[in-house]
Amino acid sequence: MQHTTKYQLNLIEPSDEFSPDPLNQNTQKVEDELARRPCIVYGTYTGTGEYGPEHPCKLEFDFKPLIFIPYSTGTYNSTGHVWTYGIKKGIIYEVSDSVFLANISWTENSVSWYSTDSVGDQLNSKGIEHPYIAIGLR
Repeated sequence: MQHTTKYQLNLIEPSDEFSPDPLNQNTQKVEDELARRPCIVYGTYTGTGEYGPEHPCKLEFDFKPLIFIPYSTGTYNSTGHVWTYGIKKGIIYEVSDSVFLANISWTENSVSWYSTDSVGDQLNSKGIEHPYIAIGLR
């Protein structure tokens, strides 16, 4: 049996005996390939007004987040800083010569963060909607 070059899908020849197996194999290959597509989510979360390691912000997804970009909507509006999977400290915002960092944790389907300094430094001001972008793979 011949196969396509790029994805090695089965090519059925006119002389082949009919069997559903090659078609089923093709369908499985297509499904497997589609399952690995990138996911991009834009959303918001509402701040609880709490901060610190006992009160982290946590967002869960139906994919593995590889890039997370939180945005500040408070006094120090920021354009967002990119956090990549595995980093343990990420920039929340910068003012003059000061950089405010969050402690970050990652799982296969979530990202969480906290600050020991203040609610604002954790991007968790009570009742405020905080936007974010998450990018990952299923």
